Amino acid sequence: MSQRIYLELNDRLCARLKRNADTQGLGLTKYLDRVATLGPTATQSGTKRAPDIRAGDVIGGYIIKTVDYSNENYAIFRTNKNTLGFKIDPAFRFKEEAETAFHKANRRLILELRGAYRNEANVLMASCLDSCLRAQGSADKHFESIGTFIDERRPVKYVYGFETEWAVYKDKHDELRYDYPDRPAKLTAAVVEFNRLLNISRMKLTNGDQKHMHRILGYDLAACFAAGQAYDPNSHFISSRDFVNGKVEGNLRAKYVMWSVVWALALLALTGFATLMFWRGGNISWQLTLGAMGGVLGATISVMQRGSNLTVNPLAPPLQIVFAGLTRIALGMIFGFVLVVAAKANISLGIVKDSMWSLFVFTIVAGLSERFVPDILESIGKN
Repeated sequence: MSQRIYLELNDRLCARLKRNADTQGLGLTKYLDRVATLGPTATQSGTKRAPDIRAGDVIGGYIIKTVDYSNENYAIFRTNKNTLGFKIDPAFRFKEEAETAFHKANRRLILELRGAYRNEANVLMASCLDSCLRAQGSADKHFESIGTFIDERRPVKYVYGFETEWAVYKDKHDELRYDYPDRPAKLTAAVVEFNRLLNISRMKLTNGDQKHMHRILGYDLAACFAAGQAYDPNSHFISSRDFVNGKVEGNLRAKYVMWSVVWALALLALTGFATLMFWRGGNISWQLTLGAMGGVLGATISVMQRGSNLTVNPLAPPLQIVFAGLTRIALGMIFGFVLVVAAKANISLGIVKDSMWSLFVFTIVAGLSERFVPDILESIGKN
């Protein structure tokens, strides 16, 4: 194996391949000939003749799921573990050339796609092997489509986990993907949660945050697949949910505070200008607009204090956040205005009606507290 290809494998995959090869007493190259295929095992251990092999038979400890191609000289089949197997009559004269070309293509699939796209690759490899065995000539030529298949899909940027039945990986487009054609029904909930979190991250997270999310979510899904029938929805995807909820809610809170301050500055400029004009013109209405300014200031202080703990809906559209900020600031302005009217009418806080600056402080409190003015109005209604 060339050093360049070796370095393209991530460290965890390299370590695993080498460990498995050592366990079986094989060199890495020979081990790669055997991984993901039952070729040698089926040829050596099966007692049935190739034409007699049927779905449901057990060969090499694997249950045959489908027989893709079969005749009097060979059988090509797929197993319950998503592996491709074949059995060729030892007397078939083109046996060695076909097996050599098959293993050469298979090694390239493993090294360059790193366990990804296995189900598609098995279908194509079965077709190539059948074509090769039928033609009985130019073995390598019949596997050229494997090279095209690999070129269209490489590089696989990262593999988060794989077994013969499944793989979780990041493709060349930076998309998080998985292959698990015979997924147990119990893992359906895991796939649903995976897709939910992935879609939320696409809609709500920045590109930088999405890269971090893919790494966490990829490992979480691989852990679910590895658990198999022992999958527990309460113990998986915890880190992914915490990450996406924290990021999304944090971004929405920041936008809420930002837009609230933007609206506050606009309303402060408007009410400040109106106050100045009314005051210069000797119009008593300047007290009302000053009260509105105090309410805006109080609402802004409230938003900035409570923004970090604000409860938001992660799926809320951006426009809703913009109007939520406007609504909070507008309520503060209205509360400040109403408080001045109530004080001047001697309905509430009449003791400070002649001290505009004292009344201005209370308008700030009215904007700061969402219940201050409503409680006053409720008490007035009761009386």
